[in-house]
Amino acid sequence: MKHSSANSPVDRPEILSRLRQRLRQLRAQQESLVWKLADGDPMIMGSFYQVMKTCTQPNCRCQRGEKHGPFAALSWSVHGKRRMVMVRAEDARTVEVKVAAYKRFVRGLRELDTLNSEADRLLGEIGELLREEYP
Repeated sequence: MKHSSANSPVDRPEILSRLRQRLRQLRAQQESLVWKLADGDPMIMGSFYQVMKTCTQPNCRCQRGEKHGPFAALSWSVHGKRRMVMVRAEDARTVEVKVAAYKRFVRGLRELDTLNSEADRLLGEIGELLREEYP
């Protein structure tokens, strides 16, 4: 919502009131999200997935396309390099849950960035409406 100097002085208080009200709502959303992120669950960075493998036995069925598995795996990136580890079967569910918590955390950070951008935009509009020129 762009405001020009064509807005009458009568409209300005109403527009400012609406912008400030939206800013208050945004701040409440930001605060709620910040605490949700800060009070989050333990997490593991990466992607959890299942892999099928082949072995080195020359006469094994996997050499004919019937691979072994599925086996749980975790992959992540460090400085642009992909890393992967196999996950012990007894740890698979825990790792899967913690990876999901990490993905929720990252989504929350993106949502917070969006809220912050909107707050910046609103403050810019408020500043524009409050700015006066000295004759």
